[in-house]
Amino acid sequence: MSSNDNLPIVSKYDYMFQSSEIKIESISDFFYKITPHAYRFVRGKLPNIFFKTKMVAQKAFRKNHISDEEDWNFDEFTGEIIHKRLVSFYNYIKKCGNGFPLAFQELSDVSDSEYSSEEYAKKVASGEIIGGGYNKWVEVINEMVFAFEYYLYHDDFGKDQKAFYKKWNLSDPYLIPAEGKEWEYIYKNKKEKKYHFCDLKNYEILKDNKNVKFVGKCAKDTDWDSLKKLESRARKGMEYFGRFFWNMWD
Repeated sequence: MSSNDNLPIVSKYDYMFQSSEIKIESISDFFYKITPHAYRFVRGKLPNIFFKTKMVAQKAFRKNHISDEEDWNFDEFTGEIIHKRLVSFYNYIKKCGNGFPLAFQELSDVSDSEYSSEEYAKKVASGEIIGGGYNKWVEVINEMVFAFEYYLYHDDFGKDQKAFYKKWNLSDPYLIPAEGKEWEYIYKNKKEKKYHFCDLKNYEILKDNKNVKFVGKCAKDTDWDSLKKLESRARKGMEYFGRFFWNMWD
């Protein structure tokens, strides 16, 4: 086992803005360099407090109780509401459900007067019928849940992203390189108190340096092929949601 196998997998975005790589090109950059915490409060948190206060007031006093923020981010706000209810519906169907839409009927559920086994096979091949009965219906609802969670959390670069990939037992394409691709190593220079990034060659050179502390590693480049596959799966889940929305009762 190589020594870097013990390094945790981290997000480079947690360290990029604490990196010495940031160049001072304006007064704003200068203040960020010397007082990063105060800078984040003044430029980020303080305006956000005023903004959130305004949004709360809009929700309270508007007739429809919808703020500008909810209109601007319709997809996110609506997605969170649907996701919450969809997870509850999935758990209910999995525990107490017994019915399913006609598209999931098996050949044994179909009477001879409806259509023959050859006609059933053609409908399955065309996608008109999915088959699989109740178990397949539960599986499809779960894919709807996956679709909404992918959309909401797959790239938020926070704890929700980490929880998403862990829940679905998936490799994070933003943090873990594709097979044959390179890792990037993140270390802190104790004298500068700043973070740097390096490749494997420089990791081997610096790993025993007492002035250097390696904090983790991550993919040098996003695994776009894996990401496309996950997006394709999520789009399929959204298609299921649109197709079977009228059937989401028991």
